[in-house]
Amino acid sequence: MFRYGKANGYMAIALAVLCVVPLIETIVVFPQLSDTVVIGFNAAQETAREGSRWYLALLPLLSLALGVASLLSGFNRAGGNGESAAVAALTFRRYVRNGLVTVVIFNFANIYLLSMALTGQILPF
Repeated sequence: MFRYGKANGYMAIALAVLCVVPLIETIVVFPQLSDTVVIGFNAAQETAREGSRWYLALLPLLSLALGVASLLSGFNRAGGNGESAAVAALTFRRYVRNGLVTVVIFNFANIYLLSMALTGQILPF
């Protein structure tokens, strides 16, 4: 992980941790959910759609897949063409940074969806 610099190594570790967090959150909350949960609201904030609680497992799995794909792509593309160490480090940083942004957005979305499923109400943001 630290092959492309100290800062890039710490970013890669943060990406690895953050892509697993939604999965852990969902595993903790999953037993408390009923078999059907609210998965959509209309403009009047009434329940528009209900679905299985297994729908809530899709976002954490997607977060994990995209985080791992960003890390693997960063390792594969950095230095793969015989580039200098500086160019390889910048390439790796770009892939990991994009993965971090995606995973942070998915973390917030997962918290929102789980709280919405637990309370059955839309949150007033």
